[in-house]
Formats: sequence, structure tokens, C-alpha cells
Amino acid sequence: VMLFRFYAEQPRKDNQTVMRIADALSFLEAHPDRSVSTSELMELTNMSASTLNRHFKNATGLSPIEFHIQRRIKHACRLLRSSDMSVSEISEATGFEDSNYFSRQFRNVMGITPLSYRKNRSMWYRLP
Repeated sequence: VMLFRFYAEQPRKDNQTVMRIADALSFLEAHPDRSVSTSELMELTNMSASTLNRHFKNATGLSPIEFHIQRRIKHACRLLRSSDMSVSEISEATGFEDSNYFSRQFRNVMGITPLSYRKNRSMWYRLP
């Protein structure tokens, strides 16, 4: 939906940029289990960091890294709801090497700690 809106607002001559951002979005969506660097996305899209960030933010409202963190947290939410994995295991499964960093990012995105999220079923339908 975000990409469709972005595409509709772009001049027809800029289709290549739209496709590059679509590639970056697809790549980030396909990898909720690991960290993705800006340099990986730069190589994938053949864009500089500033160009990538500008076009990505125009399309999504977020930087590529912010977008990817939200997707990883969304994946963590699914794991918290559907598994008995510990927070540390979920941290690893979503590509956060440090479970404390994971918990901080989770709280930044969801406004609640991972354990509180797991216990509070009313939060289960609130997605990042």
C-alpha cells in the first residue's frame, strides 16, 4: 500500500527509483530474522545512502533502518504470541545480538516490554 501511494505520486520517468525502493522493501520484509545494513541496501538499490534514505522515507515515512526494526519487532510480536521462546531466544531469532538492546527497541516501538506484551493479551492486536 505504501509503495503504491509512493508510485502514484511519482512522475512516470522515475519508475526506476520506485522499483529500487520496492526491491529494498521486499528485501527488508524477507529478512525479519537478521540485521540489515545500509550498505547492503545501497548495493541492492545502487543508490547512495542519502538518496536511498530520502526516497525510502518519502515512500514509507521511515528510514530503512527504522522500517526494518519495526518489521523485526512485528516478527517478535508474533513469536511472543505463538511460542514459548524466551525473550533472549526471540531476540536472537529476530537478529538482535543483545537482548537488552532488543528490549529497548521493542519498548520504543510498542510502548511496553516484551514480557509485558506477552502477558497482556489486549496488546496482541496492536502492531507496529
